[in-house]
Amino acid sequence: MKPLFVAGAGLLLALTTGCAAVPSDAPVVTPAGLTAELVERGPFWIEFAEGETLPVYVRVEGPLFEMKPPAPLEVKVKKRFYLLVGDGPPRLSEDRQTWAPRGGRFGFHLANTEEKGPHATVTVEMGEDLPPPDTK
Repeated sequence: MKPLFVAGAGLLLALTTGCAAVPSDAPVVTPAGLTAELVERGPFWIEFAEGETLPVYVRVEGPLFEMKPPAPLEVKVKKRFYLLVGDGPPRLSEDRQTWAPRGGRFGFHLANTEEKGPHATVTVEMGEDLPPPDTK
């Protein structure tokens, strides 16, 4: 089965959107309900239920690095939310009626500690109101 890529690398940047018209007739699916037909037809909502776990695969690739096949990170949804896909940039909503100004941030940090030795840490913050980067 081919993987479905609904939202790409620009997702974190796209999460900071203002008000927009909400398609009232857009179908609502769970992540397990995604199909190629739905993605082609769009727009649609993906509902992420509180307590649900979502496997997230991280890949590091390119001319300088290679990686063992990735194992999924288990990410737990803390509060129900919806992702609107296929009507402009992906957008988050808690009620499918309004867009909260939600942001995201990506970080990469290299360190060498006694506990872990040389290592890299990738941080992804999503779905909360964030201050500008220079004030956090």
